[in-house]
Parts: sequence; structure tokens; C-alpha cells
Amino acid sequence: MLGKFFKNIVTGKEYGRVNTTSMIYTAISFIGLLVIIVMFPILLDGIQTIWASNTTNYTGFADIVNLTPLLVWVGAVIITATSAYMGIKSVRSGA
Repeated sequence: MLGKFFKNIVTGKEYGRVNTTSMIYTAISFIGLLVIIVMFPILLDGIQTIWASNTTNYTGFADIVNLTPLLVWVGAVIITATSAYMGIKSVRSGA
């Protein structure tokens, strides 16, 4: 199995070769995962600061603030999963 993998990297002529596009998509997915892990505690701290002020009680901003973590998680997971899928797909197809 590894012999075929290294042979595909060296020759690049067989099915399943690793190319630049697949490596870029996979790197984007890993970077996206790291951004999610680093950014989420910062986001929660900012939301807690907004809730500590009394401006959310009078402006209707509280609903948007409550929805923000969900929107961030969904968006980041979709982007990370899509880029990982595209990277793996391009490795398998050899495109």
C-alpha cells in the first residue's frame, strides 16, 4: 500500500496521485479546524462581555448575540468539511 503511494508521488502517472490542488484543499481544511478551535473561546468571551452590558436589554441585540455561536460553528464546519471532501476527491480522481 505505501509502496504504491510513494510510487504515485514520484511518478504521478497512476490513479490516485497526489497533486497540488488536493494538498491545498486538505491544508485549508486543517487550517479551518485550527481556526475553529482557537476562535470559539474568543467568541464566547466577547458574547459574555456583550451580555454583561445592559445594551442588549433595550436594543433587541440579544437574539443576534445568542445565535452567533451557532452560525459560526455551522459555517466553519461546512467550509472545513467541504474543503476536506474536495481535497480527498481530487486525490482519488487524479485531477
